[in-house]
Amino acid sequence: MGLDFRRLQRGDLISLLGGLLLLVSLFLPWYGVDTSATQLCGAGKDSCTAFDTFKLFTALIIPGMDLLLPAAAVAPFILVWIISRGHQLSWPPGEVTAIVGITATALILYNGIIDRAGEDPSLITLRYGWYVGLAGALVLMGGAAAVQMVRGGAIRRPPGTFR
Repeated sequence: MGLDFRRLQRGDLISLLGGLLLLVSLFLPWYGVDTSATQLCGAGKDSCTAFDTFKLFTALIIPGMDLLLPAAAVAPFILVWIISRGHQLSWPPGEVTAIVGITATALILYNGIIDRAGEDPSLITLRYGWYVGLAGALVLMGGAAAVQMVRGGAIRRPPGTFR
């Protein structure tokens, strides 16, 4: 079983690009803060990366949030490995990656629009890293959905059968 990249489709590569964007965004500034009013990013820092922010608020928002987004960014790379090696799956290839993209998009939107980090969300502004992360998650989700449409998705089976 060697690597055969000819098995990949356009949607696989699109979701790979989305995962790469999401991964890069985690190191960019996601939030800007008013340093005179809050210490969200640490003493004297006026912006926070995703890693800075979610380490502080992991227990308050979602346990493991600082691990969920990097794992979501890696999912398309795993999909490319599975497809290029020709592994047989019990689910349609790309389905899990689409679910991961949906989840990452929801988490990013929740943490940027609905419930921003910090004690006073009015002192926290969104920076370009948040937008890059959202774009990456949307591209990841869109690429995986495109693959699902091309490959046909799940096959209908008679009730009570597993094969």
